[in-house]
Amino acid sequence: MESTSFELLHSIQLDMLVKFDKLCSDNNLVYFLDSGTAIGAVRHMGFIPWDDDIDVAMPRKDYNRLLEISASALPENLYLQTYETDPNYMYPFGKIRLGRSFFPDIEVEKLKFQGIYIDIFPYDKVPANATLAAMRIKISRLLWFISVFSRRHYPGKNLVLRAASTFAHRLSVEGTRRLFRFYDRFCAKYNSRSTEKWTCYCWNMSQHNVYLFDQSELFPTNSTLFEGKELKVVHDTDSYLTKMYGDYHSLPPEEKRKSHLKGRVFILDCD
Repeated sequence: MESTSFELLHSIQLDMLVKFDKLCSDNNLVYFLDSGTAIGAVRHMGFIPWDDDIDVAMPRKDYNRLLEISASALPENLYLQTYETDPNYMYPFGKIRLGRSFFPDIEVEKLKFQGIYIDIFPYDKVPANATLAAMRIKISRLLWFISVFSRRHYPGKNLVLRAASTFAHRLSVEGTRRLFRFYDRFCAKYNSRSTEKWTCYCWNMSQHNVYLFDQSELFPTNSTLFEGKELKVVHDTDSYLTKMYGDYHSLPPEEKRKSHLKGRVFILDCD
């Protein structure tokens, strides 16, 4: 068992990402590089040098299809992790994990899969009315909170949230799955409607900002080179990244160029 360097970590993550891209291509699934990985693609033509994870996103219908086919479609040694597949997993989005590896993260020791990962965020349609969309995003935050703290204790001082957490935490594993499923149904409510506004509810969880995108900003996706590999990005990367980050072309101050790693990454086999 050996600790990885950033170069080796990025090499492994790139291999995972290329395999994910092939899976999507083979199964006609739409995806795009998201958030920091998208910045890396545009600004660095690859990884942000200090970044330690991979973010991709998919429209909800493609995300759901991925969940359906993952067991048979994922290459050997890659595993899909969701609240359905891991009773201690507490996020409303999935991860593809690499077996025979360890990636330090919040409460990772409780998880069934603990390896190096790709985050996969579902995108959903929202009402065209910005006020109504913002209201739904605020409601989704509460639903997400209750769902998450059904699997871990709320550490804060808010008595209402503490009471909700205590109640939710007493639910069975199946009970917590029902909470997450209700959250997913809430987020997906507008996906069959004609609205052309989109959001990633997951990205609005801990933010005061409300991120809304026009359909024309996201789709159809375009191709770009990422570490020499052709991968997918949103249709208008400049508009998308500006909405999320402002001046994304400028490097952050050196003191903010930090990895999210909470310990050492270990691998048993990187073949």
